[in-house]
Amino acid sequence: MSEISVTLIQKTVGLTFNQSTRVVQINVMSNQGGGQGNDGKSAYEIAVENGFIGSEIQWLESLIGAQGPQGPAGNDGAQGTQGPAGNDGAQGPQGPAGNDGSPKVIAEFTTNAILTTVTTEQVLATLPIPANRFVTGKNYQALSMLQRTGNNSTIVLRYRIGTAAIPAVITTEVLLATSNVVSTNNYNPFNRRNIHVESSTSLLVYSPTTAIVEDNAAATNISSLAVTNTAQQYLYITGQLLNAADSITLHNFKLTE
Repeated sequence: MSEISVTLIQKTVGLTFNQSTRVVQINVMSNQGGGQGNDGKSAYEIAVENGFIGSEIQWLESLIGAQGPQGPAGNDGAQGTQGPAGNDGAQGPQGPAGNDGSPKVIAEFTTNAILTTVTTEQVLATLPIPANRFVTGKNYQALSMLQRTGNNSTIVLRYRIGTAAIPAVITTEVLLATSNVVSTNNYNPFNRRNIHVESSTSLLVYSPTTAIVEDNAAATNISSLAVTNTAQQYLYITGQLLNAADSITLHNFKLTE
């Protein structure tokens, strides 16, 4: 038998030829390696060899470049779809009760006015009402605080309206309402008349429906009363004694809304 050794591609191939059987046997054997080589130099060591001066940390920091300029702003993205509506929040606690509102005073007379002896109708007080102060569709109230002395006869109270601060003849001014303070009511504390503005030329005057302490026995209800609200007006309260021995005192007179 003859033996042939051939090295191919870093492998050793052994060929054995059997002359009697005329068969070639191939044996592949591993090459013996050259062993592990030496460690190569690090990038830092190469940098030092090429003139870098400093520690490895300093070298690493030197690799960081300066911050570049800010790039241009990107385009706005497409608007996203609207999210579903959130659930209603829980109801909060009830707040404290507010204070009672009070009527707004347009004009007021607060000086005591006393009517005695004279048995003709006399002006007790006058309230100025600016032009256009009466607004169509709104309600107003004329209120007075009174006290009578003597119980001989009825005392007549009247509300009138006109255009003169001091009317020449009070009985010619427009009569809004009449009330009688009877002889048994020596301390009539409160008298009220409601005024509703129907239009710029018409007032509706009527008695209050609320049960309060006042004498409305002879109250006069008037509708479509011709009064020009766009002009300066004056509201009068008058008194008339039917017996000169009686007297009446006006403590307060005001117009509210």
